[in-house]
Amino acid sequence: MKSSNLTTFIFGALILGIIFGWLCPDLAVKTEPLAKIFLNMVKMIIAPLLFSTLVVGIAGHGDIKSLGKIGLKTLVYFEIVTTIALIIGLAMGNIVKPGEGFGVVANAHDMQAAQHLATINPNNSISDMIIGMFPTSVIKSMADGNLLQLLFFQFSLLLLSVLLVKQQSLLWMF
Repeated sequence: MKSSNLTTFIFGALILGIIFGWLCPDLAVKTEPLAKIFLNMVKMIIAPLLFSTLVVGIAGHGDIKSLGKIGLKTLVYFEIVTTIALIIGLAMGNIVKPGEGFGVVANAHDMQAAQHLATINPNNSISDMIIGMFPTSVIKSMADGNLLQLLFFQFSLLLLSVLLVKQQSLLWMF
């Protein structure tokens, strides 16, 4: 299998970044705005990329039965991969113990802020959580980065479009 030049470039940049941060930590901290700009640009393309991927994938199928089968397989795959990623993340956190040895002690204000955040529960019930899946505005969902609402909207829109394509006569009304 041929390796992509982009993949090689990304891993090379990652290694150079690690070396740069290790050799020149003070200068690396000063380049933090560049890192934030890069991450914001990556976050910016997530919603349009997700939308276009779903449009091409679902609209290209055209058959609701096969969409259901693929949807179930996708859901099972997502759950398995997410669980594996969670296990790897927890294991690495317990093995590496990031932040240990820095001698940082949280002050009382930080502890109160953390306790306050722990008590905030945006979904007071299961019905609130289900209602929260349905977007009031697609633009607001994109702006807030609420991917679950965006996915629900996209799936609903594309499912409707697949149904309407079968009913050609309904398309002329639009």
